Amino acid sequence: MKLQVYHLTDDSTSWMGLRPAAATRRWLPAYAYRCLPLAMANRLGLEITINREVKLKWDGSDNYNCIKIIPEWIDCVSHFGSGIVSFSIPYLFHTPRGWSLWVGGPGNDPMDGIAPLEGIVETEWSPYSFTMNWRMTMVDQWVTFVAGQAIARVVPIQIAPIQSLEFQAQAKKAMPARKLAEYERWWAGREDFLDKLQKLDTSLIGQSTGHEYARGARHKKLCPAGLSQTEAIA
Repeated sequence: MKLQVYHLTDDSTSWMGLRPAAATRRWLPAYAYRCLPLAMANRLGLEITINREVKLKWDGSDNYNCIKIIPEWIDCVSHFGSGIVSFSIPYLFHTPRGWSLWVGGPGNDPMDGIAPLEGIVETEWSPYSFTMNWRMTMVDQWVTFVAGQAIARVVPIQIAPIQSLEFQAQAKKAMPARKLAEYERWWAGREDFLDKLQKLDTSLIGQSTGHEYARGARHKKLCPAGLSQTEAIA
């Protein structure tokens, strides 16, 4: 699919930027990237970054402008009150028919004292920009967004298929025989691996049955055009 992005300011020194979602996180140790679901989630969508340091402090009230923001000229306000701060996004996005944007914080990148809020923007028709909202969780404590940090992530989604989602919860024994056998084999190996890891046998990292998943052997058979592990963590 193709995502159209329009910059809403002619200022080439805009304090925000746009980039493909980063694969790595500052706080994650190297071995964590062997978790393919985590690595793939890191890279999903586009990130909106800030090019200036921003410091925030909440006074604990529900009042309008209850958050002190430094520098004051930054296009960032607390007009909702209740410890919520809103970053104005200088982009207008347009998605193909049937697609919208899921807007939230960068995946797997928690911050102390503040949490991202999420929303869905119907960008297939909307001629409006939007804000990225964060809820402060600590009172009278400074929270700092550093230059180059992602303050939002946008991920294209199709709402209609999700709204029509149906599910059926069944007992494990209802699984097809082959799938059940594969699961039981994996689980036995996983249990053995975790037991040995608890005994600090760190040489086993990367040798568990979970590593089979990370290599994508079964995935390549079923979805040969899918995202590989190398692509996920590159």
